[in-house]
Amino acid sequence: MWWILLVLLPVAVVLWLLYEWMEHSLVQYNSTDVECQKMPQNKELKICLISDLHNNRKNLSKLMQNIALFSPDVILLAGDLVNKHKPINTYADDFLKEIAKLSVPVYYSAGNHELSLSEQFPEAWKKYLAYLPKGVCYLENTSVLFPENPDICITGLSLPRKFYKKGKLYDNPEELPEINIPEHMFQILLAHHPEYASIYDKYNADFIVSGHLHGGLLRLPGVGGVVSPRLRLPDCDAGLMELSGGSKIFISRGLGSHTIPLRFFNRVEVNFLTLKGK
Repeated sequence: MWWILLVLLPVAVVLWLLYEWMEHSLVQYNSTDVECQKMPQNKELKICLISDLHNNRKNLSKLMQNIALFSPDVILLAGDLVNKHKPINTYADDFLKEIAKLSVPVYYSAGNHELSLSEQFPEAWKKYLAYLPKGVCYLENTSVLFPENPDICITGLSLPRKFYKKGKLYDNPEELPEINIPEHMFQILLAHHPEYASIYDKYNADFIVSGHLHGGLLRLPGVGGVVSPRLRLPDCDAGLMELSGGSKIFISRGLGSHTIPLRFFNRVEVNFLTLKGK
């Protein structure tokens, strides 16, 4: 009987490695329509959302080709493009250079890996920021008006370290960064950590984009993700969710992994979002 196990075990390992390669390499391009109350009727905003690359190598030619076919009005990068364990993030650099060539406004906000990189390797982080391609706007607790439509404000939130601790959420809205946000506009908030969505209302965001949870790593049909960075069942790990007050949040499953490259029923993804006036 033991010899059967000796034969089957290597086969199972090879099949599992092949499956994990598929989950990480064969990118899904998922489209979602989002109705937004404050957007004018018959108006649309096409958003390409990308998060959690984690300096993983990708087929950039195919990636950019699919993004170009969607023809987005804006590209939002919701954090963790880099890997905090590596001072040099070559694949993140290459990704930014290629996406800048699409000649679409790109807005990039921090995740916990950008925060860790700036703390652990400050010189490498300064160099990384200094060489961001033209057209890529890094938003660190700042807001800008979208040049194609000045009625739309885009804000990038960079949370302090205490908000990323393992275990219990640091649920104190008074500790959130203060950001000067223009009023009476359609507000889009790039906020990497989605589990704080209930306290983001201080920013008056109409639409929030996030990542961080990697889709819950292991997804079960009918259940969703079963693990989060806090090592517990996430409340909402991927997709669109409506918040109190009519605002909405979209959580991307992300484009990569780090440390433990594990995904199950959880293919890496790029999100094509079409915001429509209600």
